[in-house]
Amino acid sequence: MLKGILFDMGSTLLEFENKTWEDMSREGFQGAYAILRNHGYHLPPFQEMNQVFWSTFNRFWNVSLESLEEVHLNKIFQDVFNQLSLDIEECLYPLLVEAHYKPVSDQVTIYHDTYYTLFTLKEKGLKLAIVSNTVWPAYLHESDLRRFGILDFFDDCVFSSEVEIRKPHPKIFRMTLESLALSPEEAIFVGDRIAEDVMGAQKVGMKGVLRKHRLRPSNGGNIKPDAEIEQLSELFNLLKEWEMG
Repeated sequence: MLKGILFDMGSTLLEFENKTWEDMSREGFQGAYAILRNHGYHLPPFQEMNQVFWSTFNRFWNVSLESLEEVHLNKIFQDVFNQLSLDIEECLYPLLVEAHYKPVSDQVTIYHDTYYTLFTLKEKGLKLAIVSNTVWPAYLHESDLRRFGILDFFDDCVFSSEVEIRKPHPKIFRMTLESLALSPEEAIFVGDRIAEDVMGAQKVGMKGVLRKHRLRPSNGGNIKPDAEIEQLSELFNLLKEWEMG
Protein backbone atom coordinates (compact mmCIF):
# COMPACT_ATOMS: atom_id res chain seq x y z
CA MET A 1 0.00 0.00 0.00
CA LEU A 2 1.34 3.43 -0.95
CA LYS A 3 1.96 5.61 2.10
CA GLY A 4 4.36 8.26 0.85
CA ILE A 5 5.85 10.10 -2.11
CA LEU A 6 9.37 11.50 -2.30
CA PHE A 7 10.04 14.30 -4.77
CA ASP A 8 13.04 15.89 -6.36
CA MET A 9 12.75 19.68 -6.09
CA GLY A 10 14.31 21.50 -9.06
CA SER A 11 12.64 20.90 -12.43
CA THR A 12 10.11 18.66 -10.67
CA LEU A 13 8.23 20.86 -8.19
CA LEU A 14 9.83 24.18 -9.10
CA GLU A 15 11.36 25.31 -12.39
CA PHE A 16 15.00 26.13 -11.69
CA GLU A 17 16.20 26.50 -15.27
CA ASN A 18 14.56 29.58 -16.74
CA LYS A 19 18.15 30.74 -17.38
CA THR A 20 21.33 28.77 -18.02
CA TRP A 21 23.37 27.70 -15.00
CA GLU A 22 26.43 29.47 -16.38
CA ASP A 23 24.54 32.77 -16.69
CA MET A 24 23.12 32.46 -13.19
CA SER A 25 26.52 31.61 -11.77
CA ARG A 26 28.05 34.64 -13.47
CA GLU A 27 25.36 36.92 -12.04
CA GLY A 28 25.78 35.34 -8.62
CA PHE A 29 29.52 35.74 -8.68
CA GLN A 30 29.06 39.40 -9.62
CA GLY A 31 27.17 39.79 -6.35
CA ALA A 32 29.89 37.99 -4.41
CA TYR A 33 32.57 40.07 -6.14
CA ALA A 34 30.78 43.28 -5.15
CA ILE A 35 30.67 42.16 -1.51
CA LEU A 36 34.42 41.55 -1.51
CA ARG A 37 35.09 44.92 -3.14
CA ASN A 38 32.84 46.66 -0.61
CA HIS A 39 34.87 45.08 2.19
CA GLY A 40 38.02 46.63 0.81
CA TYR A 41 39.64 43.65 -0.89
CA HIS A 42 41.86 44.33 -3.90
CA LEU A 43 40.75 41.82 -6.52
CA PRO A 44 41.72 40.77 -10.03
CA PRO A 45 39.40 41.97 -12.83
CA PHE A 46 35.93 40.42 -12.62
CA GLN A 47 36.18 38.46 -15.88
CA GLU A 48 39.44 36.84 -14.80
CA MET A 49 38.14 35.97 -11.36
CA ASN A 50 34.82 34.66 -12.68
CA GLN A 51 36.64 32.41 -15.14
CA VAL A 52 38.65 30.93 -12.28
CA PHE A 53 35.45 30.46 -10.26
CA TRP A 54 33.53 28.77 -13.09
CA SER A 55 36.37 26.38 -13.98
CA THR A 56 36.88 25.54 -10.29
CA PHE A 57 33.16 24.96 -9.83
CA ASN A 58 33.11 22.53 -12.74
CA ARG A 59 36.20 20.70 -11.45
CA PHE A 60 34.59 20.17 -8.06
CA TRP A 61 31.30 19.26 -9.74
CA ASN A 62 32.86 16.54 -11.90
CA VAL A 63 34.58 15.00 -8.88
CA SER A 64 31.25 15.07 -7.04
CA LEU A 65 29.48 13.25 -9.87
CA GLU A 66 31.97 10.40 -9.53
CA SER A 67 32.26 10.25 -5.75
CA LEU A 68 28.62 11.13 -4.94
CA GLU A 69 29.99 13.36 -2.17
CA GLU A 70 28.30 16.73 -2.41
CA VAL A 71 30.14 19.88 -3.43
CA HIS A 72 30.27 22.60 -0.77
CA LEU A 73 30.20 26.09 -2.22
CA ASN A 74 32.35 27.32 0.68
CA LYS A 75 35.12 24.96 -0.43
CA ILE A 76 34.84 26.20 -4.01
CA PHE A 77 35.18 29.81 -2.88
CA GLN A 78 38.13 28.87 -0.67
CA ASP A 79 39.86 27.05 -3.53
CA VAL A 80 39.36 30.05 -5.82
CA PHE A 81 40.80 32.42 -3.22
CA ASN A 82 43.80 30.13 -2.69
CA GLN A 83 44.48 30.06 -6.43
CA LEU A 84 44.45 33.86 -6.51
CA SER A 85 46.41 34.26 -3.24
CA LEU A 86 43.52 36.10 -1.59
CA ASP A 87 43.10 35.95 2.19
CA ILE A 88 39.34 36.35 2.66
CA GLU A 89 37.73 36.35 6.10
CA GLU A 90 35.66 33.20 6.61
CA CYS A 91 32.87 35.23 8.21
CA LEU A 92 32.09 36.56 4.72
CA TYR A 93 31.53 33.13 3.18
CA PRO A 94 27.81 32.88 4.08
CA LEU A 95 27.24 36.27 2.43
CA LEU A 96 29.07 35.11 -0.69
CA VAL A 97 27.01 31.92 -0.86
CA GLU A 98 23.77 33.88 -0.49
CA ALA A 99 24.88 36.32 -3.19
CA HIS A 100 25.70 33.44 -5.51
CA TYR A 101 22.25 31.90 -4.99
CA LYS A 102 20.23 35.12 -5.37
CA PRO A 103 20.01 35.10 -9.21
CA VAL A 104 18.89 31.48 -9.05
CA SER A 105 16.16 32.25 -6.54
CA ASP A 106 15.06 35.32 -8.51
CA GLN A 107 14.25 33.25 -11.60
CA VAL A 108 12.69 30.20 -9.89
CA THR A 109 9.02 29.68 -10.74
CA ILE A 110 6.43 27.18 -9.55
CA TYR A 111 4.64 24.87 -11.98
CA HIS A 112 0.93 25.58 -12.36
CA ASP A 113 -0.18 22.30 -10.76
CA THR A 114 2.43 21.89 -8.01
CA TYR A 115 0.43 23.45 -5.18
CA TYR A 116 -2.80 21.65 -6.09
CA THR A 117 -1.04 18.30 -6.47
CA LEU A 118 0.77 18.52 -3.13
CA PHE A 119 -2.34 19.80 -1.33
CA THR A 120 -4.44 16.94 -2.67
CA LEU A 121 -1.84 14.26 -1.92
CA LYS A 122 -1.52 15.57 1.63
CA GLU A 123 -5.31 15.56 2.02
CA LYS A 124 -5.23 11.87 1.09
CA GLY A 125 -2.99 11.25 4.10
CA LEU A 126 0.24 10.55 2.23
CA LYS A 127 3.60 11.43 3.72
CA LEU A 128 5.60 13.75 1.47
CA ALA A 129 9.30 14.55 1.35
CA ILE A 130 11.88 16.28 -0.82
CA VAL A 131 15.24 14.73 -1.70
CA SER A 132 17.32 17.23 -3.64
CA ASN A 133 20.88 17.51 -4.91
CA THR A 134 22.22 21.01 -4.32
CA VAL A 135 25.41 22.92 -3.55
CA TRP A 136 23.50 25.59 -1.59
CA PRO A 137 22.45 25.34 2.07
CA ALA A 138 19.00 24.09 3.00
CA TYR A 139 17.71 27.38 4.43
CA LEU A 140 17.95 29.09 1.03
CA HIS A 141 15.80 26.42 -0.62
CA GLU A 142 13.38 26.32 2.29
CA SER A 143 12.94 30.06 1.83
CA ASP A 144 11.88 29.47 -1.78
CA LEU A 145 9.54 26.65 -0.80
CA ARG A 146 8.00 28.88 1.85
CA ARG A 147 7.66 31.76 -0.63
CA PHE A 148 5.61 29.53 -2.94
CA GLY A 149 3.51 28.27 -0.03
CA ILE A 150 4.47 24.59 -0.25
CA LEU A 151 7.08 24.04 2.49
CA ASP A 152 4.53 22.91 5.08
CA PHE A 153 3.30 20.08 2.85
CA PHE A 154 6.53 18.18 3.48
CA ASP A 155 7.26 15.92 6.42
CA ASP A 156 10.96 16.10 5.62
CA CYS A 157 13.28 17.95 3.25
CA VAL A 158 16.66 16.34 2.66
CA PHE A 159 19.28 18.38 0.81
CA SER A 160 22.55 16.84 -0.31
CA SER A 161 24.48 19.90 0.88
CA GLU A 162 23.42 19.09 4.45
CA VAL A 163 23.95 15.31 4.45
CA GLU A 164 27.08 15.48 2.25
CA ILE A 165 25.98 12.77 -0.19
CA ARG A 166 24.02 13.12 -3.39
CA LYS A 167 21.61 11.08 -5.45
CA PRO A 168 21.80 8.39 -6.75
CA HIS A 169 23.65 7.22 -3.61
CA PRO A 170 21.25 4.84 -1.82
CA LYS A 171 21.97 6.35 1.58
CA ILE A 172 20.17 9.64 0.85
CA PHE A 173 17.01 7.75 -0.16
CA ARG A 174 17.18 5.38 2.80
CA MET A 175 17.68 8.10 5.39
CA THR A 176 14.62 9.92 4.03
CA LEU A 177 12.51 6.77 4.10
CA GLU A 178 13.65 6.12 7.67
CA SER A 179 12.67 9.64 8.74
CA LEU A 180 9.18 8.96 7.35
CA ALA A 181 9.05 5.47 8.90
CA LEU A 182 8.37 3.97 5.46
CA SER A 183 9.70 0.92 3.67
CA PRO A 184 10.79 1.32 0.02
CA GLU A 185 7.71 -0.61 -1.09
CA GLU A 186 5.46 1.93 0.63
CA ALA A 187 6.81 4.93 -1.29
CA ILE A 188 7.53 6.15 -4.81
CA PHE A 189 10.01 8.72 -6.06
CA VAL A 190 9.24 11.44 -8.61
CA GLY A 191 12.04 13.31 -10.36
CA ASP A 192 13.27 14.65 -13.69
CA ARG A 193 16.61 12.84 -13.96
CA ILE A 194 16.91 9.25 -15.12
CA ALA A 195 20.08 8.31 -13.25
CA GLU A 196 19.88 10.38 -10.08
CA ASP A 197 16.13 10.06 -9.47
CA VAL A 198 14.75 6.99 -11.24
CA MET A 199 17.73 4.64 -10.98
CA GLY A 200 18.61 5.84 -7.49
CA ALA A 201 15.10 5.17 -6.22
CA GLN A 202 14.80 1.82 -7.96
CA LYS A 203 18.08 0.60 -6.49
CA VAL A 204 16.68 0.89 -2.97
CA GLY A 205 13.42 -0.83 -3.94
CA MET A 206 11.17 2.15 -4.68
CA LYS A 207 9.25 2.78 -7.87
CA GLY A 208 10.78 5.61 -9.88
CA VAL A 209 8.55 8.01 -11.81
CA LEU A 210 10.19 10.22 -14.43
CA ARG A 211 8.82 13.75 -14.56
CA LYS A 212 9.75 14.74 -18.11
CA HIS A 213 11.59 18.02 -18.59
CA ARG A 214 12.32 19.94 -21.77
CA LEU A 215 16.07 20.03 -21.07
CA ARG A 216 16.42 16.41 -20.01
CA PRO A 217 16.65 13.23 -22.13
CA SER A 218 13.88 10.77 -21.34
CA ASN A 219 15.75 7.83 -22.83
CA GLY A 220 17.84 6.29 -20.08
CA GLY A 221 19.19 3.29 -21.96
CA ASN A 222 18.98 0.36 -19.57
CA ILE A 223 17.22 2.46 -16.93
CA LYS A 224 13.46 2.10 -17.34
CA PRO A 225 11.16 4.33 -15.28
CA ASP A 226 8.17 2.63 -13.71
CA ALA A 227 6.12 5.44 -15.23
CA GLU A 228 6.56 8.76 -17.02
CA ILE A 229 4.55 11.93 -16.54
CA GLU A 230 4.67 15.37 -18.13
CA GLN A 231 2.78 17.18 -15.37
CA LEU A 232 2.65 16.51 -11.64
CA SER A 233 -1.14 16.27 -11.62
CA GLU A 234 -0.86 13.16 -13.81
CA LEU A 235 0.16 11.37 -10.61
CA PHE A 236 -3.49 11.01 -9.62
CA ASN A 237 -4.41 8.80 -12.59
CA LEU A 238 -1.14 6.93 -12.26
CA LEU A 239 -1.78 6.10 -8.62
CA LYS A 240 -5.31 4.94 -9.46
CA GLU A 241 -3.93 2.63 -12.15
CA TRP A 242 -1.44 1.14 -9.73
CA GLU A 243 -4.10 0.68 -7.04
CA MET A 244 -6.31 -1.19 -9.50
CA GLY A 245 -3.47 -3.02 -11.11
